[in-house]
Amino acid sequence: IQTTKRLSYSKCNDCLENGLLNNPDYDVCIESLKTMEELSYILQEKRNKRGSIDFDFPESKIILSFLNSSKV
Repeated sequence: IQTTKRLSYSKCNDCLENGLLNNPDYDVCIESLKTMEELSYILQEKRNKRGSIDFDFPESKIILSFLNSSKV
């Protein structure tokens, strides 16, 4: 693999969501990132149409209540 730019997930996310990558060093990758984002939405839509299950839901929490053992 040959890379021309190094981009962290947070920088990529900032670029796509907030347009925060105004650094000229990243001009080369911005269009590719936008294209990949579009493709990810297309793939997600196809998966949904085929009936895939979306497991993206809030994490369950377990609340424990401790009883005083001398009263049991």
